[in-house]
Amino acid sequence: MKILIKNGTILNGLGGAEQKGDILIENEIIKKIETEKPLKEKADKIIDATNYFVCPGFIDINNESDHYLTLFNYSEQESALFQGITTIIIGNNGCSMAPVFKESLETLRKWSSLKININWQAMNDFFSQMKKTRPFVNIASLVGHSTIKRGITDDEFRDLIDEELEQLKNLIDKSLMEGAAGISCGLKYIHNSQVSFAELLILAQLAKRHNKVLFLQLRDQKNALISSVEEIESLTETLGIENCPKIEITHFYAYKENIDELWQAVFLIQKLKERGLDINFDLLPFTLINNPMYLYFPDWFRYGSLKTMINNLKNKNIVKRIFDDFKQNKYDFSKMIISSNQNNIPFINGKSIAYLAKEREITPEEMFVEIFRMTNGEAVVLSDDLSLPETLGLMESNLSIISTHNPTLNYHNFDFLPHPASFNTFPRFLAFVKENKISISFSQAIRKITFEPALKLKLNKRGLILKNYFADVVIFNPDEITSDFNFSNINQKPKGIKFVIVNGEIIVDNGNLNKIPNGRILEISKK
Repeated sequence: MKILIKNGTILNGLGGAEQKGDILIENEIIKKIETEKPLKEKADKIIDATNYFVCPGFIDINNESDHYLTLFNYSEQESALFQGITTIIIGNNGCSMAPVFKESLETLRKWSSLKININWQAMNDFFSQMKKTRPFVNIASLVGHSTIKRGITDDEFRDLIDEELEQLKNLIDKSLMEGAAGISCGLKYIHNSQVSFAELLILAQLAKRHNKVLFLQLRDQKNALISSVEEIESLTETLGIENCPKIEITHFYAYKENIDELWQAVFLIQKLKERGLDINFDLLPFTLINNPMYLYFPDWFRYGSLKTMINNLKNKNIVKRIFDDFKQNKYDFSKMIISSNQNNIPFINGKSIAYLAKEREITPEEMFVEIFRMTNGEAVVLSDDLSLPETLGLMESNLSIISTHNPTLNYHNFDFLPHPASFNTFPRFLAFVKENKISISFSQAIRKITFEPALKLKLNKRGLILKNYFADVVIFNPDEITSDFNFSNINQKPKGIKFVIVNGEIIVDNGNLNKIPNGRILEISKK
C-alpha cells in the first residue's frame, strides 16, 4: 500500500524547526520526504495534511495494559490509537507478564478480575504468543524484578538467599537476552520496598551488561524524596558513571506535600545527567494518580504482605494509631475515589471514601480501613494528590518524558473507573503547549513523546519521520486539541487526532477506526 501525505507541517521528532512538505509511505516504510517541491507519486491513499502537524507516532514509555490485562480483552487498544499512541512499553513497576511462575498472576489480581489462559513461560514464549494475537499497536516489554522475586519465594515476604539470588540473576539475564527492553523495579510497592542496595546494584549491572534500561520507581517520593534520589546517586558512586545503565525514574510526581524538596530532587537528577548518566523521569499531565490503598497507610504499618496488614488491623491500638496518622496527614477523603477492586463489590467503584462513609454513617477514616479489609487490600484509589503548577514545570524539564501510567482501553465495557490518562494523555500534553502553559515548542514537545523514548529504549528505526524508518505516523490539528476532561464523560475520544498510521497502515482515518491489527512485537537486541 502507498500513502501520500500532502502539504503537512512536519515535526520530525528531533526537536528542531518544523518544515512544510510531503511524505510517501510504501508498505511499512517511509520511502520519501520532500520539503522543497511537491511529490507527484501515485498512491492508494492521499491525505491532505494542510494546516495539520505530521509527526512520529507517540511512544508510551510506561503503559499498564498488561497489569490490567487489557492486552487481552481490549485487543484493539482504541484509547491508545485515538490519542496517537503507536507503541506501548509494558512490564513496568516491577511486574511483567513473563517469565511466569505459578504465583505470577497474584501480582496482577489487584488490577484486573479477568481470567486468562497462560500458555507461555519465558519472555520469548510470551513474545511468540503476543505475535499470534496480532496487536493493533507496537509492544515492547520490560522484565519485572518483583514478578521473578515473588515467583522464586512463592510470594513470601522475605529476602532472597544466595541460591535464589543467582536464580533471579539468571532469569533476568535470560529475559534480556530474549528481547526484553530493560528491567523494572517498583521500589515503593510492598514486595520491592525492602530490596537492598546490594540487590539494586545487581539489577544495574545486569541492565548495563545488556545495554538496556533500568526503570526505577523511587522508594518514597512523597515523604523521603531527596534520600530516594540519593539512592540513585549512590549507585553511580559505587559503580562509576561509565558502568551505570540508562535509568528511567518512573512515576515522578509533584506531590503537594513536598514541593520544596521536588526542585532539589530535580537539581540532583540534572547534575547526574551533566556528569554523563543517561537518566530521565516520566510523568503524566494530570494531578490525579492511581495508587493501591495500602500506600496511604503510615510507613510503620506497611511492612509485610497484604495478609499481614489485614491481620494487624484486628488490633484496636494499631487502628487507633492509623486514624491519628490519617488526621495528621489531613487526607481529603472526598477526593479519594475507588477506581477498581477485584472482590465483586462493584457498588464502591467510582465513589469517594467520604461519600461511602456518609452512607454508612461512619467516619472516612473508618471507611477507608473497612474498604481495605473487605477488598483484601486490593482496591486502587484515584486521588487528586499532585500540584498542577509543579506538574507543568516538570513537563518543561529536559529530563521529562510524558506517559499514561495507565492501561489502554476500548470505549465501553470496563468494570472500573478509569483514569483520564487512558484516553487523553498526549493530546492534553500538546494542548498545554498550545495554551502556553508549558514554555516549550511543539517540536520540542513531540521529541519528548517520540524520539526521546525511542532512543532510550533502542526502538530501531522508530520515533522519527525519516527516510527508511518504520511508518508510525500521527497527523493532528493543533487548533482542535484540548486539555479539558470531564469525569461525567471520562472516556470521550480526544479532539484533534485525525490520522494514525501504524507500520504503514491507516488505523485511525479521519477519526474513524480501521480494525487492522498491524502492530509489531518489538524484541530489543543488545546492540
